[in-house]
Amino acid sequence: MIIRLGFVSMAMAIFNNTPSSTFTYKLFSQRPREEAMQRAIDIGRKNLAATLRILYYNAAHGIRLFRLSSSLIPLATHPDVQINVAGENKRRASEAWQLREPAGNPLKYASESFHTA
Repeated sequence: MIIRLGFVSMAMAIFNNTPSSTFTYKLFSQRPREEAMQRAIDIGRKNLAATLRILYYNAAHGIRLFRLSSSLIPLATHPDVQINVAGENKRRASEAWQLREPAGNPLKYASESFHTA
């Protein structure tokens, strides 16, 4: 019997690397709209960059299962925010998908209302 283990969202072996920084709608609504949008976009970019680091780490260490953070792109689905997730993060998201595809590494994902992409 072969048992393959993966992990959820974070790799403790990678220093100062979290793919689940968040930005709530309450904080979003307390800032000017343009500033809040940029903050949400920046956090999403940072989270995707951290996810890529973890995926490269996994590939190097033979870890074949990884569950994405549910707060990967903060507020991406919130109706009052309307971040263009595809436009803002296309390159990094594509890189993450391409990295997992050749090795057959599944990416698992569990969403939470208004916090994910």
